[in-house]
Amino acid sequence: AGVCATFMRGIDLGVIDRLELEALLGRELPQYKKGLLRLFGRPGYIRHALHAGSEPPASAIALDFVNVHRGFWDLRDADERALFAATTDLILAEPRFRIPGTSHFLVSAENPLNKMIHKIAAPAYQGRSSWPTFNVEFADRMLEHDEHAGTDRYRSCAQDILRDIRTATEMHGGYQELLSEAGQKYRTWAYQGAVAHSWFPRFLSVWRRAFGTSLLNGS
Repeated sequence: AGVCATFMRGIDLGVIDRLELEALLGRELPQYKKGLLRLFGRPGYIRHALHAGSEPPASAIALDFVNVHRGFWDLRDADERALFAATTDLILAEPRFRIPGTSHFLVSAENPLNKMIHKIAAPAYQGRSSWPTFNVEFADRMLEHDEHAGTDRYRSCAQDILRDIRTATEMHGGYQELLSEAGQKYRTWAYQGAVAHSWFPRFLSVWRRAFGTSLLNGS
């Protein structure tokens, strides 16, 4: 999904010609995307990897399936909405995806297999941690789903996500790159989490979409 979104962004920016790219791929981009969805969405939800075995569905998905702004999903398409909703419902129903008592969603229900250096120096960085950037996009995809489906299925959950990000941002004095499984600043002896100011305007725009009003005066 990240590669496909990069292709589309590259075309928009004029980095590569669409016809040239499609010639290299051997197919048109819509066909390429449908193939990815069929492959990773074969069980009816989006798996994080193709080597998933007999583990339960919640262990085979990750929050980064939501991708980023202007990314992979086109929720005007009913089939894509169904895949998104099925994956979202699995995440919402699994307590291990959530920092207890909050709507901060962790990257995965359990830590993925990491190299030894990751396990020692930065445990949980790619699994049992909460990335506000992915949570903002999760909220935005929920709102987009509801707009195109004509429902309010996920709006309240999206609003809860944004409220909790606001609370964490105010508490920590900045928009953190990621939070620990306990909802604190992510800190290990080898890695100090950054304050991700560049993403804050994105948070503000999704807040406006969710609540119909600006969070900050003049934003």
